Amino acid sequence: MDAGLPGQMNTATATPQISVVVFSYNFGPFIGECLESLVRQTLRPAEIIVCDDCSTDNAWDIIQQYKTAYPDLFRIFRHEVNIGHIENGIFGKDQVRGNLVTLMDGDDRWHPDKLRLEWQALQQNPRAKTAYSGVNLIDAQGNVIGTWMDPSGKPPPSGDVFLQTLAKRFFPNTVSLFRNQLIYTDVMRELGYKGHHKRLIHADWNLKIKLAARAEVAYSGKPLVDYRQHGTSIHKVKNDHLYVSAQHVIAKNIALLRTRTDAEIDYVLAGINALMIRLATRCNKPIISFSRANIFPPKVLGNSLSHAGGQFLRSVIGLLPGIQHADTAFEQRAGEMPAKSCIQTRIDVPAYMPALQAEAMLSGLKPGDAVTGAIPYSKSMDALLREQQMKMVMVLRDPRDAAVAHAQHVTATPAHPFHAFY
Repeated sequence: MDAGLPGQMNTATATPQISVVVFSYNFGPFIGECLESLVRQTLRPAEIIVCDDCSTDNAWDIIQQYKTAYPDLFRIFRHEVNIGHIENGIFGKDQVRGNLVTLMDGDDRWHPDKLRLEWQALQQNPRAKTAYSGVNLIDAQGNVIGTWMDPSGKPPPSGDVFLQTLAKRFFPNTVSLFRNQLIYTDVMRELGYKGHHKRLIHADWNLKIKLAARAEVAYSGKPLVDYRQHGTSIHKVKNDHLYVSAQHVIAKNIALLRTRTDAEIDYVLAGINALMIRLATRCNKPIISFSRANIFPPKVLGNSLSHAGGQFLRSVIGLLPGIQHADTAFEQRAGEMPAKSCIQTRIDVPAYMPALQAEAMLSGLKPGDAVTGAIPYSKSMDALLREQQMKMVMVLRDPRDAAVAHAQHVTATPAHPFHAFY
């Protein structure tokens, strides 16, 4: 967990500059109650940004009324065409001017002390970069119909909440996570919120995983968020996409478990596999399960590959979980790859390398690294390969002209791991 993320605690006497961003789409029956709960906050925000996604009901009229009543507090925007909740979310976050920000949908409401107690929780824990409150469920008429809080009175998690966040086991009897959290604006922007596919409904989950992996999370001490349940809420109309979206987020973040204990890994795997079973059942999709093979993908060693051998290796690697092939074209998009140090597999036939030097190089590999090269065989080398669970994919002999061509390539490439041996 990295306490060095941006977002510093202000002094106790300073007033935080909080931006509240409200997302609206056909929330006419609820938007007034939502905005009223914001102007009644005991810690008043610096600005309330309302982003209406071309509502076809009276939501925009109500939003304009609040702008007229509080001209210095509200900044309102209306899209000329409907752009969808993800693009509207990006737009709203881009408008933020405060040093802290919190987001909400225009059909929900907050209790008056929500911002004050969350800001207080951040002050009490300088290692935390975000704070949240407990959640009550309300119906379309505003009646409380449930809660995410533990009936025994046990408070929800705080501090290091990475495991609960990735496993989606934050509140009892639900797969939901903390919502409407107060977060430092620079932390939100550093973690990133752009570039999501339109079907990545779990973009917020993805952001919370990245946040919880790097910083602590504080709890305000009370349930201060009212989350409205009604027929047009976003996840109910997007159910067909939830399965693919959840699978993408899990695959993208599961490697973060590599430093955790066996018990912690088992806890998360149980949570995410239960989630995938639930989603697969809902949409009649095949059940996809995750295991340690997804967390610790096999290492791959391709030895003495010709150009044709490299083509074959790409096919073989494509069948192994968590491994991708590194070739010339891939060097231009290396950021997409989980492996940290992958070497070209075009025609890797370096000159003679002492076995001890090769062993030292292989010892420094990390899970997921894909390496190619002419490695001299020895019993100790064989033991090292077995110890590191490295899969020897194939061994080919190349003609001399291929070896010369590769030698020229390595000699002219200082970044190549075998460059120093030529």
